[in-house]
Amino acid sequence: MRAQEPVPSAHLDGARMSDTSQGPGWWLASDGKWYPPQSASTPLPARPTPVWPPAPGPGMPLPPSATYAGGPTARGMNGFAIAALVLGLLWLCAVGSVLAIVFGFVALSQIKSRQQSGKGLAIAGIVLGILGILATIATVIAVRTAADEIIDNQPGEADDVSIADCTIDPDGHGRAVLEITNDSSRRSSYLITVEFGSARDSDAGGIGVATVGDVDPGQTVSRDVVSSGTIDGVVAVCDTTIVERFASD
Repeated sequence: MRAQEPVPSAHLDGARMSDTSQGPGWWLASDGKWYPPQSASTPLPARPTPVWPPAPGPGMPLPPSATYAGGPTARGMNGFAIAALVLGLLWLCAVGSVLAIVFGFVALSQIKSRQQSGKGLAIAGIVLGILGILATIATVIAVRTAADEIIDNQPGEADDVSIADCTIDPDGHGRAVLEITNDSSRRSSYLITVEFGSARDSDAGGIGVATVGDVDPGQTVSRDVVSSGTIDGVVAVCDTTIVERFASD
């Protein structure tokens, strides 16, 4: 509370004021004037001291518009929490999942320090991000396993294919007639690559590719394969370079 101030002479009957002290008992008022002793008997009303509300303790909510010196201020929903949830849903080939986890932890840190809302969204984004990464790993493993089954050599698969004829067609391209016999116990499909050349240049004709599907065990089928380039010569040379057999049922 501020000390009460005497009323200036302008508010007192018969009171006189001066710019300088006129003797014992004269007093200096807040307006910079000197007043006689009798004018000091009537005090001014005390000025009220502003009382600010105390800063809330732990766990106490803040009003949306309240600001306290040295205290936190509530600012609504956290933006990183929203971003974490959206990226967790989008996935984006695991890139979104990684960002969802990062943004989720950033949001949790900000929400705690700023007393914002959005904790549930941040946690949901982190969980979705983790699930997205696990799903990506599982997909990569499954695709690689399937590819290994197709690409890896199987016993005897190269022996299933033979070249019955190798000639040069009227357009100058090499042509090979393949005989495919399925020696396995399951219906199978084949991916076959043939390399063409000539007696003078083994790489002259390039390559040709044939795909054969649904060959039953013990069945023999024929396929023609044409080279990608032309052969400069009169004698063609054909050689199978890749034979991949994989079950088709």
